[in-house]
Amino acid sequence: MLCDLPDSHANSMPCATTADTLAPNLAAKNPLPKGNTPHPLGRQLRNTHTTASYLTMRKIIIIGECALQITFDGTAPVASAPHGVLLNAAAAIAASAQQVSLVSEIASDPVGDIILRYLNDAGVDTESVDRYTGGATQLHLLFSDGKSSRYGAYHDSGFTVVWPRINPGDILLFGGNYALDPRARTRLFDIVRYARERNAKVIYVPDFEPARVRNITHLMPAILENFEAADIAVTTSADLRAIFRAKDPDEAFRDHISFYTDTMYNLSHDGRLTIHSHASPDTLPTLFLTSPTPVALLSALTTVLLADNDSPEK
Repeated sequence: MLCDLPDSHANSMPCATTADTLAPNLAAKNPLPKGNTPHPLGRQLRNTHTTASYLTMRKIIIIGECALQITFDGTAPVASAPHGVLLNAAAAIAASAQQVSLVSEIASDPVGDIILRYLNDAGVDTESVDRYTGGATQLHLLFSDGKSSRYGAYHDSGFTVVWPRINPGDILLFGGNYALDPRARTRLFDIVRYARERNAKVIYVPDFEPARVRNITHLMPAILENFEAADIAVTTSADLRAIFRAKDPDEAFRDHISFYTDTMYNLSHDGRLTIHSHASPDTLPTLFLTSPTPVALLSALTTVLLADNDSPEK
């Protein structure tokens, strides 16, 4: 049921699926008619030369929280950097010359200015990033003992972002705190539903914070609904242990996620990539990761999906 990327080749080797990864509704040359759930992956990218010129025809929309991480050595701050898988994925994918629109919010404060400059320098479209007043941009403090704390305040009027334009064939990524926080979730999920109506491909990225484990019973309905709304899930083994108490990703997919999502890409703590799917091996793409991180995985996956979706061979 899975595809394995050996530890020794985690940085750059392609990941190929095993023969028993079968799934319905994935006919490569016969996509589902409008109104049905889009097939999760489509065909493997076969010719990068013929498809490269088509990449700009589709775009990627990412809905995720913006924060600045400050790293401490003892009591002294030693480094700062934009924090969050989806935020950094937006910058990494845009820097690779893809069209990326980020849906998020940052305060009109110096920390927000740092994050906005980071996004603009990478080429991310920030028209749907709300610059709110009356609050403070999120800070994530990481201490030398591995513990962390969050600080910041959103405005009281809710998740009042401007919806991006979503076209058939676009890719929407969502997840993290926004996908669980009642303040943002209702409007976020409206965008997710609209993306599905527009026949965009939807990817759920839990990016689950360990501090939320104590509320997992309360959060589980939202988490499962997020998986159900997605064509693909991109997880880490830490996510799966925290959410499902699963000893390995195969168990988590088999006993939980497979009832809601057809395909899951998982990165273990040692950088090993596995693909868990109902899909036939020849419908799943080969991925080349520049590094064994969720950001690199999202960048590789979205690039291949866009190329496949725009391929003139279809």
